[in-house]
Amino acid sequence: MCFSANASFAASGALAVIGIATLRETKTARERFLAAMPLFFSVQQAIEGFEWLARAPSALQTDLAYAFLAIAVAFWPVYIPAVVYLVEAEKKRKRLLGMFIMLGVVVSAYSLMILILHPIGVVADSCCHIRYSLNMPLHGAIAVCYVAATCGSLIASGHRWLVTLGVTAFIALLVSFDVTAGAVISVWCFFAALLSIMIFMHFYYAKIRAVTKKFRLR
Repeated sequence: MCFSANASFAASGALAVIGIATLRETKTARERFLAAMPLFFSVQQAIEGFEWLARAPSALQTDLAYAFLAIAVAFWPVYIPAVVYLVEAEKKRKRLLGMFIMLGVVVSAYSLMILILHPIGVVADSCCHIRYSLNMPLHGAIAVCYVAATCGSLIASGHRWLVTLGVTAFIALLVSFDVTAGAVISVWCFFAALLSIMIFMHFYYAKIRAVTKKFRLR
């Protein structure tokens, strides 16, 4: 993440609290997979916090970078469309989301192959960013597919807060790329992590609507 180790750990702690609060708002196992997203973001931010503290260059810093990137480029492209699929009720949307899942699987498999076969570079620069370098052929096409699988699946949801999350995350990506192109992976993951508070809002307002509907029926 940009800024510092303290900022990363602060974000991680806040996301852990949000994640626990979100899980308490769920009723079914399917909902819990979506509600757990802030917790996974919390882990990701904690990993990058330790990257700041690790001696550079070192094997520990490289291992932490691999762990961070495995979540960023291989885990999220599958997990996000999958959890949106699980909470979706409309059959037409579920079919579309199924396509996003397959796209995410392709992105994830390709990204894992790159991480396994090619070394990565990681630098915590003086501008307060962690920059990752990956030797990824077809990176332009993979980037488009990645954004489609993550942001696209959220935007395709039938739930207002998830659509808002997808649109806002996409805007955050454009801003991150424009401001810090070399550190876009780190910066965008940070913004996406903070935006995961919208997952809590999704469940909170669903609960409010359910209580209001029950009250009206009386």
